[in-house]
Amino acid sequence: MIAGPFCDQFAIQCPMYMASACCSWQQNEAMAENFKLLASVFAKNSVGGCDACAANLMELWCGLVCSPEQDEFMQLAHAWPSTTFRPDPLTGNERVKVLELFVALDKDFTCAIFDSCKNTAMASMAAAMKSSIGFLNYQMQVGAVGHGEYMTLHFNASKDKSFDSSVLNCSNYSEIVTRRETLPT
Repeated sequence: MIAGPFCDQFAIQCPMYMASACCSWQQNEAMAENFKLLASVFAKNSVGGCDACAANLMELWCGLVCSPEQDEFMQLAHAWPSTTFRPDPLTGNERVKVLELFVALDKDFTCAIFDSCKNTAMASMAAAMKSSIGFLNYQMQVGAVGHGEYMTLHFNASKDKSFDSSVLNCSNYSEIVTRRETLPT
C-alpha cells in the first residue's frame, strides 16, 4: 500500500491493523471523518452517550473495513460488479453501484456492543434499534462509505466464522479513560 500525498493529514484510524491492513488511505481518510461524527453522536456528550460505545463501534468498523480476515466473516450477497443501483445524493448520479455483503458477527460481541450503546440518545430514538442486530442494521440504512461508493451490510449473529473483538463496558471507568484519549475530536 502506497501512501498518498495527503495521508499525513489523518492519523491511522485502525492501528491494530497497520501491519496487515486491507484498507486504503482513502478509506482511512473516510473513516477519520466518519469517526468524528460517530464520536459526536455516541461518545459522552451533553445528552448522555458513552465513550465505550463510540470506541466499540470504531473497533467494529475497523474490523469490517481493514481486517485481513474479512473473507472469514464477510460474503458477497451478489456477484460484483453489482446490478443493484441507488441514487447518489452527493453527486446527483442516479445509478451508483451498491456493494452488498453478508456479515457474520459473534453473538456475544453484538450483544456487548448493544449493551454499551443502548442508553445513548441515538439508540433510544427508534424501535428498530432495540436489539443488537437491529441497532447495527439501522446504522447501515443511511450513508456512504465514502467517495460516492455505497455498500449495504446485512448483519447476522453467529458463532461460526464470525467477527469478534473485545468490548469496553460503560461502567468500567478505568478502561474508558484510557480509550477516551483515542477518540477523534
